[in-house]
Amino acid sequence: MALRLEEPGAILVIAEKKEAYTFLKSALEQTYREILHAAGMSEAKTRIGSEKVCMVFIFTPLSTGNGVEEAKEFIDRRGIPSVIIAGNDIYPEIVYRTQGRQIFVLTYPAKKGLILQTANILCECQRQLKRVMSERDRLQEKLADMSVINRAKLCLIERRQLKEDEAHHYIEKLAMDKGLTKRKAAELVLEELK
Repeated sequence: MALRLEEPGAILVIAEKKEAYTFLKSALEQTYREILHAAGMSEAKTRIGSEKVCMVFIFTPLSTGNGVEEAKEFIDRRGIPSVIIAGNDIYPEIVYRTQGRQIFVLTYPAKKGLILQTANILCECQRQLKRVMSERDRLQEKLADMSVINRAKLCLIERRQLKEDEAHHYIEKLAMDKGLTKRKAAELVLEELK
């Protein structure tokens, strides 16, 4: 039985040739549930706008180009990582133009195992990035709370001539007495001392 990863959306394969889509689908379908196809960039953009897509595979060449600008747009504007599969003749140029972004570039013919491994790495990178961003958001919220509390303590020190530990205790007691968070209690103090 094949491992099935809990990806946060579908994988979109952009390939003008149906055989390329079929090949990529066969490499990914044992692990990933939903693999969509778009025959060109305009269809791909429509699908990305209407469906939850977590990753894009672009099989070049396309009649509209090599997919680099679109892959950059997918990651920069939508946070969707991409894999571009290109011929050896344009591989170095595509690698150069995609540096510093979550865009993998593979050459064809690519082995199914490499395609699957690339998808798994991108999926795991997305999971880790999501965890890091969640932790960052939590820490930013905590810093914002501390900032409000410190401003309230400073107001209590300046206007009521309390010592720092007394101001801290005052805010904690107010929070407990009123059933509020320390931040909400600090906001009340700031309102009261305006």
